[in-house]
Order: sequence, then C-alpha cells, then structure tokens
Amino acid sequence: MSALRLALILILAVAPACEREPGGALDAADTPVDAAPDSAETTVDGETDDDAGGEVVPDVDEPEDAGAEDAAPPCLEPDAECAASACHSPPFSVTCIAGTVRDDTGTPLGNQVVSACLDGRCFSGRSREDGWFALRLPGSLTNSLGMHFPSDPPRLEPFCRFRDLCDGAVHVCADLRLYPAPTTGTAVPLAPPPDSPLAADLRVEADDGAALVLPAGAVVLLPIGLPDWMALTRFPLEEHVPCFLDPARLPLALWAVTPGNAQIIEPGTMTDPVLRAAGLDLPNEFGLAPGTAVDVYMVGGGHQETGLETGEWAPMATATVTPDGTRIRTDPGQGLGDLTWFGIYPAE
Repeated sequence: MSALRLALILILAVAPACEREPGGALDAADTPVDAAPDSAETTVDGETDDDAGGEVVPDVDEPEDAGAEDAAPPCLEPDAECAASACHSPPFSVTCIAGTVRDDTGTPLGNQVVSACLDGRCFSGRSREDGWFALRLPGSLTNSLGMHFPSDPPRLEPFCRFRDLCDGAVHVCADLRLYPAPTTGTAVPLAPPPDSPLAADLRVEADDGAALVLPAGAVVLLPIGLPDWMALTRFPLEEHVPCFLDPARLPLALWAVTPGNAQIIEPGTMTDPVLRAAGLDLPNEFGLAPGTAVDVYMVGGGHQETGLETGEWAPMATATVTPDGTRIRTDPGQGLGDLTWFGIYPAE
C-alpha cells in the first residue's frame, strides 16, 4: 500500500472536533476529551506519529503544541468577518481555518469531515449541526492552504486551494457545497489484489455522453475500502461554482470522477506509482469547429505524482475536436493519470 494512500485512509478515519458553545471561542481548555497531540497527526507522505495500522483513530488531530497556553488562539465563530484579501505577501502563519459547509440545496451539513492541509501536514475535524467548522492549525509558515471533504454518504468532493490568507485565524468566504455522488458505476478490476492490468480499453460514461477511456494494459488503482467501480458525473456549473474554479474564467464543462483520487498506473508500480494516461471522449455541444484545440484542466487532489498542490487547477492534457465536429478527444499520448475533477477550455 502506498504511504499517501494510507494517509488518505487516516484522514477519513480521524474525527477531531473543534466544537464550542454558540457564541464562544475554542481555546486550549476546550480541547475535546482524549485529545492526544501525538496520536493522529497525518502527513502528506502518509507517516503518522504512531502505527495505526489502518484502524480507526479516535483521537484528535491537533498541532503538536496545541496544549500550550499560547499555542491555541481562539478559532472564529460564524459571525466573524471574512478575510477578503491577503494581509501581506506569503508566506502566512495560519492558526485556524473556519467556514460553513452545505449540501447541494444550501442546507448546512452537520458532522461533515473537513480536512485542511498545509506545510506537509493535514488536520481533520467535523462540522457542527449548523455546518460550521473551525480547525486549529499549527501556525507554521505556508504559501497556500488546501482543503477537502471526505464524505459518507458519498458526495462529490471538491479540493479547495486558498492563497488569500492572513496570519492568525481565517474565515473562508467561499460557498462550500457538496453535491451527492453516484452510488453505482462501471465495474473495474480490483488492485490490490490482484495487480490486474486491463485486458482491453474500458469506457466509463457519464449521462451526457462523456467518457473516460481507461487504457488496456494499465492498472486501475482505486482508493482502498471503496467499491470496485468508477463513475463519471457532469457537474452543474449553472447551479454552483466549486471552490477551485475562478468564477470569472469557467470551463466549457466540468466533470467529477467517483471515487475521487483513483489512479491509472503502470503494472508493478503500486508502491511508487507511475501514471498512465486515461483518454477522454467528450461530446462537442459547445459549437467548437472541427480541429479546434482544447486544453484539459485538472484539480490537484491527494496525490503528489501530478505535481499539483491540493486544489490547484492547471492544464494537464490537450484534446482536439474530431473532423466531423461531434466529439472532443484527447490527443495521442495525452490524458489524465490521476482522476479527480477535470474541465475543458478552448486552447489559448
């Protein structure tokens, strides 16, 4: 099992609370019972301060010095003022990240896991009944902060990246909404075990006719503990803009892969994954002329192999409109090896 995959399992398992009475602030004295600063801290490379062995870790994922009197300044309450822009140029020293998480209808989500990652470490907690969360962070210097939302029942999990930060506590202004994810999809061979390359190309299709084409000879590496299937969902950008997108520059269309963070890899590279490109075969409902070049963007998730930070939205492949103008297909040798969210833009 790769170290990073173990980290993702532990993030799903830990459930630290940053709870306080309405109108009150969280300080060192309010740390939940059994909080153990050394017991459940998870790093991006999957190392933990103890050997959890993949079991549920009930303790709180707090910064190492969270028990010190001056190490846990109050977290923010829902009526706190948002940080609209950076107070100074990075790096920043962030001590708390807070905000409200909702479902697709705008209803607050209680008991929702929230994970915040910075400086090579991730800290997780759960929202209150009113959807509000507030996570203490170590206050170490960082250039950006990433967040994601492991969900059960499954929801489309955006990966958020925040760069407009200030020192101290930060109240996230973004509308953090989690849409329901599919509960069934296209069956794929499990790995591990066995480390089974695909015998033929496998198409994973969305309701709008878009498809992922998983290449023959590659291994589909799904997150451990999740079903042995994959689904593709067209996201309704007309309803909501996820946190990793610039509202002023939206893609022509956006899709999410379930389960998030699936990888397409070379056989025999599970310990140190070597990514293979999954092709895209998308409907051209945008009126793009035959031969038009298209850029495929992807959001950085929980894997380091892509070279993207959590929540970073960047071009990762190219595609072209087919000669008959009906489809948009990735160019030879192009595609996505790490499958989270992706979208398309006319090439600039």
